[in-house]
Amino acid sequence: MSIQSQYKGFCQTASIFINNVGLPFTFMEDINNSSFSKSIHVPTKMRLGNRVEQFVFHQLADNDYKILCQNLQIIEDGVTLGELDCLHLKDDKITHTEIIYKFYLYDKDVGNSEIDHWIGPNRKDSLIDKLQKLEKKQLPLLNHKSTQKSLLNLGVKLQGVNQNVMFLAQLLVPYLNDDVEFIQINKKCVSGKYINYKNLDLLTKCTFHMPEKVEWLSEPNKDVEWKSFVDFEIKVLPLIRKKRSPLCWVKSDTEKLSKLFITWW
Repeated sequence: MSIQSQYKGFCQTASIFINNVGLPFTFMEDINNSSFSKSIHVPTKMRLGNRVEQFVFHQLADNDYKILCQNLQIIEDGVTLGELDCLHLKDDKITHTEIIYKFYLYDKDVGNSEIDHWIGPNRKDSLIDKLQKLEKKQLPLLNHKSTQKSLLNLGVKLQGVNQNVMFLAQLLVPYLNDDVEFIQINKKCVSGKYINYKNLDLLTKCTFHMPEKVEWLSEPNKDVEWKSFVDFEIKVLPLIRKKRSPLCWVKSDTEKLSKLFITWW
Protein backbone atom coordinates (compact mmCIF):
# COMPACT_ATOMS: atom_id res chain seq x y z
CA MET A 1 0.00 0.00 0.00
CA SER A 2 1.09 3.57 -0.64
CA ILE A 3 2.20 6.48 1.47
CA GLN A 4 -0.98 8.18 0.28
CA SER A 5 -3.24 5.61 1.99
CA GLN A 6 -1.30 6.11 5.23
CA TYR A 7 -1.50 9.87 4.88
CA LYS A 8 -5.23 9.69 4.26
CA GLY A 9 -5.65 7.57 7.40
CA PHE A 10 -3.61 10.12 9.34
CA CYS A 11 -5.80 12.98 8.08
CA GLN A 12 -8.91 11.09 9.16
CA THR A 13 -7.64 10.65 12.73
CA ALA A 14 -9.28 12.95 15.28
CA SER A 15 -7.83 14.77 18.28
CA ILE A 16 -8.18 12.66 21.42
CA PHE A 17 -9.91 15.34 23.51
CA ILE A 18 -13.12 17.22 22.77
CA ASN A 19 -11.71 20.34 24.46
CA ASN A 20 -8.91 21.27 26.82
CA VAL A 21 -10.59 19.34 29.72
CA GLY A 22 -8.74 21.35 32.35
CA LEU A 23 -5.27 20.16 31.41
CA PRO A 24 -2.33 22.51 32.09
CA PHE A 25 -1.54 22.93 28.40
CA THR A 26 -3.43 23.78 25.22
CA PHE A 27 -4.10 21.75 22.11
CA MET A 28 -3.38 22.82 18.59
CA GLU A 29 -6.44 23.87 16.64
CA ASP A 30 -7.41 21.65 13.73
CA ILE A 31 -5.79 22.59 10.44
CA ASN A 32 -7.22 21.95 7.02
CA ASN A 33 -6.25 18.63 5.45
CA SER A 34 -3.96 19.10 2.49
CA SER A 35 -4.54 17.32 -0.77
CA PHE A 36 -3.91 13.57 -0.88
CA SER A 37 -2.78 13.92 -4.49
CA LYS A 38 0.38 15.80 -3.61
CA SER A 39 3.64 13.93 -3.55
CA ILE A 40 4.78 13.15 0.01
CA HIS A 41 8.36 11.99 0.27
CA VAL A 42 8.73 9.70 3.28
CA PRO A 43 11.41 6.96 3.54
CA THR A 44 9.80 3.52 3.33
CA LYS A 45 11.63 2.25 6.43
CA MET A 46 10.69 5.21 8.63
CA ARG A 47 8.96 4.26 11.91
CA LEU A 48 5.29 5.05 12.40
CA GLY A 49 5.87 7.91 14.84
CA ASN A 50 8.43 9.61 12.60
CA ARG A 51 6.15 9.08 9.60
CA VAL A 52 3.32 10.88 11.39
CA GLU A 53 5.67 13.78 12.13
CA GLN A 54 6.51 14.05 8.44
CA PHE A 55 2.80 14.09 7.62
CA VAL A 56 2.28 16.91 10.12
CA PHE A 57 5.17 18.92 8.68
CA HIS A 58 3.67 18.46 5.21
CA GLN A 59 0.23 19.54 6.44
CA LEU A 60 1.60 22.60 8.23
CA ALA A 61 3.57 23.74 5.20
CA ASP A 62 0.52 23.22 3.00
CA ASN A 63 -1.46 25.54 5.29
CA ASP A 64 1.03 28.42 5.14
CA TYR A 65 2.92 27.66 8.33
CA LYS A 66 6.64 28.32 8.06
CA ILE A 67 8.54 25.50 9.75
CA LEU A 68 11.54 26.93 11.60
CA CYS A 69 12.89 23.60 12.79
CA GLN A 70 11.82 20.00 13.19
CA ASN A 71 13.03 17.30 15.58
CA LEU A 72 15.46 19.70 17.23
CA GLN A 73 17.59 17.69 19.66
CA ILE A 74 18.56 19.42 22.89
CA ILE A 75 21.98 18.32 24.11
CA GLU A 76 23.86 19.28 27.27
CA ASP A 77 27.38 18.04 28.02
CA GLY A 78 27.01 15.32 25.40
CA VAL A 79 23.73 14.06 26.85
CA THR A 80 20.51 14.29 24.84
CA LEU A 81 17.83 15.81 27.07
CA GLY A 82 15.06 15.43 24.50
CA GLU A 83 13.85 17.15 21.38
CA LEU A 84 11.37 19.73 20.19
CA ASP A 85 9.13 18.14 17.58
CA CYS A 86 8.32 21.27 15.62
CA LEU A 87 8.77 25.01 15.77
CA HIS A 88 6.62 26.93 13.29
CA LEU A 89 5.66 30.48 12.40
CA LYS A 90 2.34 31.90 11.24
CA ASP A 91 0.85 35.39 11.51
CA ASP A 92 4.04 36.55 13.26
CA LYS A 93 3.49 33.99 16.05
CA ILE A 94 6.10 31.34 16.81
CA THR A 95 4.81 28.10 18.32
CA HIS A 96 6.40 24.93 19.61
CA THR A 97 4.14 21.95 18.89
CA GLU A 98 4.58 18.48 20.35
CA ILE A 99 3.17 15.83 17.98
CA ILE A 100 1.58 12.69 19.41
CA TYR A 101 -0.13 9.81 17.64
CA LYS A 102 -1.23 6.90 19.82
CA PHE A 103 -3.20 3.66 19.82
CA TYR A 104 -5.02 3.08 23.10
CA LEU A 105 -7.36 0.31 24.28
CA TYR A 106 -10.11 0.80 26.84
CA ASP A 107 -9.78 -1.20 30.07
CA LYS A 108 -12.30 -0.19 32.71
CA ASP A 109 -10.34 -2.11 35.36
CA VAL A 110 -7.36 0.24 35.08
CA GLY A 111 -7.55 3.36 37.23
CA ASN A 112 -10.57 5.27 38.43
CA SER A 113 -11.30 7.81 35.70
CA GLU A 114 -12.14 7.95 32.02
CA ILE A 115 -8.61 9.06 31.19
CA ASP A 116 -7.06 6.34 33.39
CA HIS A 117 -8.83 3.56 31.47
CA TRP A 118 -6.91 4.04 28.18
CA ILE A 119 -3.76 1.91 27.88
CA GLY A 120 -1.36 0.79 25.17
CA PRO A 121 -1.94 -2.52 23.32
CA ASN A 122 0.86 -4.19 25.28
CA ARG A 123 0.07 -2.42 28.58
CA LYS A 124 3.46 -0.71 28.57
CA ASP A 125 2.09 2.80 28.32
CA SER A 126 -1.11 4.70 28.96
CA LEU A 127 -2.85 7.97 28.23
CA ILE A 128 -2.34 9.25 31.77
CA ASP A 129 1.39 8.43 31.63
CA LYS A 130 1.72 10.39 28.38
CA LEU A 131 -0.11 13.42 29.76
CA GLN A 132 2.16 13.44 32.81
CA LYS A 133 5.26 13.15 30.62
CA LEU A 134 4.07 16.08 28.52
CA GLU A 135 3.46 18.22 31.58
CA LYS A 136 6.60 17.34 33.53
CA LYS A 137 9.22 16.65 30.85
CA GLN A 138 8.44 17.38 27.21
CA LEU A 139 6.89 20.85 27.43
CA PRO A 140 9.23 22.18 30.18
CA LEU A 141 12.17 21.32 27.90
CA LEU A 142 11.43 24.53 25.98
CA ASN A 143 12.59 26.59 28.98
CA HIS A 144 15.84 24.71 29.55
CA LYS A 145 18.99 26.80 29.19
CA SER A 146 20.36 24.47 26.52
CA THR A 147 17.14 24.88 24.53
CA GLN A 148 17.41 28.63 24.76
CA LYS A 149 20.94 28.43 23.37
CA SER A 150 19.79 26.23 20.46
CA LEU A 151 16.91 28.58 19.67
CA LEU A 152 19.13 31.64 19.73
CA ASN A 153 21.32 29.92 17.13
CA LEU A 154 18.17 29.77 14.99
CA GLY A 155 17.43 33.44 15.62
CA VAL A 156 14.47 32.66 17.90
CA LYS A 157 13.96 34.39 21.26
CA LEU A 158 12.47 32.05 23.86
CA GLN A 159 10.22 34.78 25.27
CA GLY A 160 8.21 34.91 22.07
CA VAL A 161 7.49 31.18 21.74
CA ASN A 162 4.07 29.69 22.47
CA GLN A 163 3.43 26.00 23.13
CA ASN A 164 0.73 23.52 22.27
CA VAL A 165 0.15 19.82 21.65
CA MET A 166 -1.23 17.94 18.66
CA PHE A 167 -2.59 14.72 20.17
CA LEU A 168 -4.16 12.34 17.65
CA ALA A 169 -5.28 8.84 18.56
CA GLN A 170 -6.98 5.71 17.37
CA LEU A 171 -8.99 4.19 20.21
CA LEU A 172 -10.27 0.63 20.40
CA VAL A 173 -13.03 -0.67 22.65
CA PRO A 174 -13.69 -4.21 23.92
CA TYR A 175 -15.20 -6.58 21.36
CA LEU A 176 -17.48 -8.17 23.93
CA ASN A 177 -18.47 -4.95 25.71
CA ASP A 178 -18.19 -1.95 23.39
CA ASP A 179 -20.69 0.24 25.27
CA VAL A 180 -18.15 2.80 26.45
CA GLU A 181 -19.24 6.18 27.80
CA PHE A 182 -17.33 9.22 26.56
CA ILE A 183 -17.32 12.55 28.37
CA GLN A 184 -13.80 13.94 28.00
CA ILE A 185 -12.52 11.66 25.24
CA ASN A 186 -13.47 12.31 21.61
CA LYS A 187 -15.58 9.37 20.42
CA LYS A 188 -14.57 10.17 16.83
CA CYS A 189 -11.21 8.57 17.70
CA VAL A 190 -12.77 5.11 18.01
CA SER A 191 -11.44 3.14 15.05
CA GLY A 192 -12.09 -0.48 16.00
CA LYS A 193 -12.22 -3.07 18.76
CA TYR A 194 -9.98 -5.53 20.56
CA ILE A 195 -10.42 -9.09 21.70
CA ASN A 196 -8.45 -11.44 23.91
CA TYR A 197 -6.75 -14.28 22.05
CA LYS A 198 -8.72 -16.82 24.10
CA ASN A 199 -11.94 -15.52 22.51
CA LEU A 200 -10.66 -15.57 18.96
CA ASP A 201 -12.87 -18.54 18.11
CA LEU A 202 -15.80 -16.10 18.01
CA LEU A 203 -14.43 -15.04 14.62
CA THR A 204 -14.05 -18.40 12.89
CA LYS A 205 -16.14 -17.25 9.91
CA CYS A 206 -13.89 -14.24 9.29
CA THR A 207 -10.71 -13.83 7.26
CA PHE A 208 -7.75 -11.76 8.42
CA HIS A 209 -4.87 -9.58 7.30
CA MET A 210 -2.04 -8.45 9.58
CA PRO A 211 -0.65 -5.13 8.26
CA GLU A 212 2.84 -3.83 8.90
CA LYS A 213 2.89 -1.29 11.72
CA VAL A 214 3.16 1.71 9.40
CA GLU A 215 -0.08 0.52 7.80
CA TRP A 216 -1.88 0.80 11.13
CA LEU A 217 -2.59 4.35 9.98
CA SER A 218 -4.49 3.16 6.91
CA GLU A 219 -8.13 2.20 6.69
CA PRO A 220 -8.71 -1.51 5.92
CA ASN A 221 -9.23 -2.34 2.27
CA LYS A 222 -10.02 -5.52 0.42
CA ASP A 223 -7.03 -5.45 -1.94
CA VAL A 224 -4.67 -7.34 0.37
CA GLU A 225 -3.82 -10.96 1.08
CA TRP A 226 -6.45 -12.45 3.38
CA LYS A 227 -5.83 -15.48 5.58
CA SER A 228 -8.32 -18.01 6.82
CA PHE A 229 -9.05 -18.23 10.52
CA VAL A 230 -6.85 -21.34 10.88
CA ASP A 231 -3.87 -19.79 9.06
CA PHE A 232 -4.22 -16.52 10.94
CA GLU A 233 -4.36 -18.27 14.32
CA ILE A 234 -1.09 -20.04 13.51
CA LYS A 235 0.53 -16.72 12.60
CA VAL A 236 -0.69 -14.79 15.61
CA LEU A 237 0.06 -17.36 18.33
CA PRO A 238 3.86 -16.74 18.47
CA LEU A 239 3.18 -13.02 18.99
CA ILE A 240 0.75 -13.72 21.81
CA ARG A 241 3.34 -15.94 23.50
CA LYS A 242 5.79 -13.03 23.36
CA LYS A 243 3.15 -10.78 24.96
CA ARG A 244 2.68 -8.72 21.82
CA SER A 245 -0.79 -7.61 20.76
CA PRO A 246 -0.98 -7.31 16.96
CA LEU A 247 -3.41 -5.18 15.01
CA CYS A 248 -5.24 -6.96 12.23
CA TRP A 249 -7.90 -6.21 9.65
CA VAL A 250 -10.93 -8.43 9.76
CA LYS A 251 -13.29 -9.23 6.91
CA SER A 252 -16.59 -10.73 8.01
CA ASP A 253 -18.63 -13.26 6.05
CA THR A 254 -20.70 -10.27 4.85
CA GLU A 255 -17.54 -8.54 3.52
CA LYS A 256 -17.54 -5.91 6.27
CA LEU A 257 -14.04 -4.64 7.11
CA SER A 258 -12.84 -3.58 10.55
CA LYS A 259 -9.76 -3.05 12.71
CA LEU A 260 -9.11 -5.41 15.61
CA PHE A 261 -6.31 -5.81 18.13
CA ILE A 262 -5.71 -9.36 19.36
CA THR A 263 -4.50 -9.00 22.95
CA TRP A 264 -2.44 -11.41 25.06
CA TRP A 265 -3.94 -10.07 28.29
